[in-house]
Amino acid sequence: MQHKIFITGLVRVAAGLMIVVVSGISALAYFLNSDFSPTVLSANQHVDIVTKPQRIVGTFTASEMNLGIVSLKFDQKIPLEGSIHFSLRRFGSNTRYAVSTITAPQLMPETFIDFGLPIIKDSKNVKYVFEISLKSKKNPNQRMVLSSNSPVFITRYSFSKKELLTDREVLRNFIYKKLSYYASTEHSWKIFFIYSIPILLYILYLAAGRHATSTEDRNTLTETLRVLSRPSVLPIIAWIWIETFLIRTSSDMSIALPMLWWFVCAAAYRLSGSYSFRIALFFFAATPLLVFAHMSWVAEKSAVWAFAFLTAGVTIRTFTSLFGAFSPIVTISDKVYALSGGLRSIDSLVTHGMSRVIDYTFKTVGNFLRVLTALTLTITLFFAGIYLYIQVLHYMAWLREDPTDPIIEPTLVYQGVKVVLYGDHFGDNTYNRSRLMRGEGEIKTDHWSDNMIVFTVPLNWKSGEINIWIEKSIEWEGRIIVEKTNPVTIRHLTIGKSLTPYDLQYYEQMKTWRKETKELNE
Repeated sequence: MQHKIFITGLVRVAAGLMIVVVSGISALAYFLNSDFSPTVLSANQHVDIVTKPQRIVGTFTASEMNLGIVSLKFDQKIPLEGSIHFSLRRFGSNTRYAVSTITAPQLMPETFIDFGLPIIKDSKNVKYVFEISLKSKKNPNQRMVLSSNSPVFITRYSFSKKELLTDREVLRNFIYKKLSYYASTEHSWKIFFIYSIPILLYILYLAAGRHATSTEDRNTLTETLRVLSRPSVLPIIAWIWIETFLIRTSSDMSIALPMLWWFVCAAAYRLSGSYSFRIALFFFAATPLLVFAHMSWVAEKSAVWAFAFLTAGVTIRTFTSLFGAFSPIVTISDKVYALSGGLRSIDSLVTHGMSRVIDYTFKTVGNFLRVLTALTLTITLFFAGIYLYIQVLHYMAWLREDPTDPIIEPTLVYQGVKVVLYGDHFGDNTYNRSRLMRGEGEIKTDHWSDNMIVFTVPLNWKSGEINIWIEKSIEWEGRIIVEKTNPVTIRHLTIGKSLTPYDLQYYEQMKTWRKETKELNE
């Protein structure tokens, strides 16, 4: 009897520890997914700012080495026209570390704008001055508006993996400040509260659940947990947790395949639609809490899963209500149930095997340590696989946004010639978030689509080689990142009295033009 009480208590403690571990991993994964990069240290920086309608000047002291990005939060409710120019220099020096330009429409309400720098290795405890200016020919009376909600200014410091792995002191300091930054974010206490709810509910259930609930409610909860803990259903629950809390990006198949397997399990065990409704209710209840904590992408996924299980419940309930007594359907249902007997057998074998493992684990201390070691290794490999999967998804999602290096036709041009850039992921130029650039500034375009850009060579361009590239502003994980393609070169020719070798090459290249280029220049 005492042994049974001891085992029951140990299982309850182990279950509580497992909930804490899972919640902790989920919280850490959320912060890492919301962070700029795992190897970038962010700091809510104190800054002295002088604001004018079209000019912002600020001074700050870098807190770490490897300064690489300066982020400023704007609250631009009235859209701007023109361009934003950023520069950074050391206090007391006129030498600028970086000068960059972005389009003014990128400034939006409560949005951080990142200004990238060449990494400054010896930046720690050095005072810097940054300047942001708005330039517009059409509307010189516009004004930039900074956010009044803290934090307004963030500095980011980029550490290489080699630096972190070879110097323990740097790594220890990095981890401490990384966690401190997570804890100091604006909505961190709400996020910690959300992830502490499972353990609080578990403690409440152990303390008062058995006395505060009716027998019917306890039976319903027990039966639901029994169904969800079946070996065939556990992969669905595990995947939903991974997909919702660990992976920021997702695809339609990551929703469709688990739901398809849920229908298979429902057929194998003849589950009623009420089980799907209970899971949907859980996600419906979680969604407003996640919105309250400003966990927008997790809330969005929670709402998707709620809708998916609600649809599954309605489908199962409708099917059983309308066709439950229809003999051909009953026959098909019986055949499906018979065919799924293998799945139920596998569940029984796995359950029996797990019971034997549990008995083996608690026989001796040595057995317990062996199982613990094997479990730790399995969990480590599991999360390593999940991490690699997340990195692959992240990379593929970025490739869908990152503009490819363009192919340009023609490469030898005269005044008035239509030049075409071919490629992918140029964007649709909505809100002027993408632009075509050369050394002297922006190029006015005649046409812009996701895979083709057309412009006319102006009359005022000087002859010679001209480097052209695309700048695309990508909204990525709550930030605006400006990506630039590698430059392509064209040669601007002047029309002279006699033919030159370049003139002859121009006529030769016309033979290789694509159909679109030829039609535009007819």
